[in-house]
Amino acid sequence: MNGTDEITMPIVFIGTGGLALISINLVKKNIDLENKRGKKVLIFSPKNKTFQILYETK
Repeated sequence: MNGTDEITMPIVFIGTGGLALISINLVKKNIDLENKRGKKVLIFSPKNKTFQILYETK
């Protein structure tokens, strides 16, 4: 699953193994995102209410 750069990013739900696409604008409204360009993946644990954003490196 690939997000569209600067529009959507994949989100992986820990515990359920679910996958979805989330709007980057929605994430930016609620989370202070670093201004790094490139592909990102958000990993979210609903049980612990924690998340991590992984950035692609080159």
